[in-house]
Amino acid sequence: MSIELFPHCFHVKDLQTGDILLQGGTKDGIYEWPVATSSTPPILAFSVVKTTMSIWHQRIGHPASTILKHIMSFYHLNFSSQKNFCCDACLSNKSHKQPFFVSTLHITRPLQVVFSDVWTSPIISHDG
Repeated sequence: MSIELFPHCFHVKDLQTGDILLQGGTKDGIYEWPVATSSTPPILAFSVVKTTMSIWHQRIGHPASTILKHIMSFYHLNFSSQKNFCCDACLSNKSHKQPFFVSTLHITRPLQVVFSDVWTSPIISHDG
């Protein structure tokens, strides 16, 4: 199936034949899915592929595994079996920076040691 969005309506089409299977309109700039009447059967779509725990973890906002399991159990969210998953975003964002080493440098008077940045960027800034 494909969905074509227009300013005032949308079409759901069969990819192979190009036939319009469903047409909907907009209301206040929002595309509205037409509601089935009692004379026509509702159109239902189900995915045969179950979502992984890793995808649910990302969709819900990267919760801890205990919270993720509780949410999935409470809301009966289906998922494909996945023993352990590793989230790179969580690993990098929840890691901690090590403290700087204590300096062994001791000075006795002002300007005895001067630190400066002598590197110049090869990229010119927007304002030159």
